[in-house]
Amino acid sequence: MTTRFEEFLGTPWSRMRGFNGMTSAEVESITNGISSIVEQENIRTVNPIRLYEHGLVSQDPYIRILLWVTALDSVLMAVTKEKFENRLCAFLGANSQVFPLEDGVFIKRSTVVGDVAGDLFELRSELAHGRAIGKKFWEVREDLRDLLNPSVYGSVPRYRMLLEEAALSLLSRVLRKIILENMLSDFSSTKIWKARLASS
Repeated sequence: MTTRFEEFLGTPWSRMRGFNGMTSAEVESITNGISSIVEQENIRTVNPIRLYEHGLVSQDPYIRILLWVTALDSVLMAVTKEKFENRLCAFLGANSQVFPLEDGVFIKRSTVVGDVAGDLFELRSELAHGRAIGKKFWEVREDLRDLLNPSVYGSVPRYRMLLEEAALSLLSRVLRKIILENMLSDFSSTKIWKARLASS
């Protein structure tokens, strides 16, 4: 990826996270896993990686959410909101933290996968289908002020900001899990992967 783009922008959370919680062996395994996916040239498995990287290049928060949640949807083979929620929660755990404890960075750990899965899909659908973005995503949320520190985010807190961070975190965790838990072979087969998702 680093040969394709001059700079990855990431998000405030991802820039501060770095490699916290990952060993050098895990980083090497993830790098090798990504290379393996790209080299196979299987469109279904390469697309989430390309969407991931294009989201890191974009400066528009809504485009980033669109790309990252579409990548998640592609991995989960969901299509519908209900399947997306169910499969994401089954894959990572509905009560698992969106921002894992080992990160050691500033976003509070009160957000769990089940809290945001449906809203991520809903916002992505609004963006993808050209509908007006719901007020709950862009209105000022004073209750998020402690969660999204204004000195880091540079503006008043909005739910969209949390969802942008959540989309990147969850996509990273899903891809990391696939690679580190030796699921690449299953992931590369549409039939096997679909059956695995359906049974979880």
